[in-house]
Amino acid sequence: MQKTPTATSHTSGTHNTPKLVLMVVFDGAIATDIAGPLDIFASASLMKNEQLPTYQVEIVSLHGGLVTTWPTNIQMMSKPFSEFENKAIDTLLIAGGAHKSSVIENQPFIDCIRKAAQRARRVASICTGTFALAQAGLLDERSATTHWNWAEQLQERYPKIKVQPDAIYKKDGKLYSSAGMTAGIDLALALTEEDLGRETALKIAQYSVMFLKRPGGQSQFSSVLSYQKSDDARVIALQEWILANLQQNLSVDRMAEFLNMAPRTFARFFKQNVGTSPAKYVEEMRLNTARQYIENPQTSINEVVRRCGFENGEKMRRSFIRNLGISPQDYRNRFCSSQL
Repeated sequence: MQKTPTATSHTSGTHNTPKLVLMVVFDGAIATDIAGPLDIFASASLMKNEQLPTYQVEIVSLHGGLVTTWPTNIQMMSKPFSEFENKAIDTLLIAGGAHKSSVIENQPFIDCIRKAAQRARRVASICTGTFALAQAGLLDERSATTHWNWAEQLQERYPKIKVQPDAIYKKDGKLYSSAGMTAGIDLALALTEEDLGRETALKIAQYSVMFLKRPGGQSQFSSVLSYQKSDDARVIALQEWILANLQQNLSVDRMAEFLNMAPRTFARFFKQNVGTSPAKYVEEMRLNTARQYIENPQTSINEVVRRCGFENGEKMRRSFIRNLGISPQDYRNRFCSSQL
């Protein structure tokens, strides 16, 4: 009886044996989730000037054949899982995409991922591909991430996972997960750095015109506030008043006075209805408004500080770094509309 290859037997192979990288796809997968990471792996041998490829990259699906990507409707040819069932897998990648509910409810598809993951040296998901790993039970009691828009749903559906909503990518043992489309490219670069070292990974990054390690987390790309939406008219009125008066001293006492409450009563009331403390809410409203101003090159940083009610420029800088992982100036350099 032929012995099924394992991750151990694969990693002990000859130096010239390409590492097998399988990208798992399905109808509705996102084209960038597929092509972006695979381009990084394929670039490795170019950067090393080797005749033999460092990685053998393959696109696979449950039964093989053409799959149609979303939203571009690009058709890609895939090989069936069965073609690789007796081959050692170095890296198993799961693409993200639309219709994730139909994907995770496809039990044969999930079973194939689970079985392939058992003999892969490492397993990684791109964007909402994390849901497939979660459905296969591979992320229980592990840290993982996904696109910020789906992080809360991931946590609610799979409470055993330690969801890290701000991470660009996350490693826990041999399991890796990443955020949105381009985060899959960041992850692929990190995996090549693990294999080939920083020098080669840096060459790939330079060739691809990207950061070797992207500064900041997902928060810098999301302007959505994840607070509870209250039906209480008092809370709604207060929130509107806060947004209109960011330049003022918005202390707990001042906000409590607006609602005719004692400060302690108000603090409990606010957290119960909004899901965070009054001070934290005010800071994030100031931060979110500052981001909008900073994206306009006509508004100076000092003017943003004044309009948003930060005590001084240093306080605003600390707020940006604490919450977004980058400074206001770096944020402007990255997102300012005049950069195009």
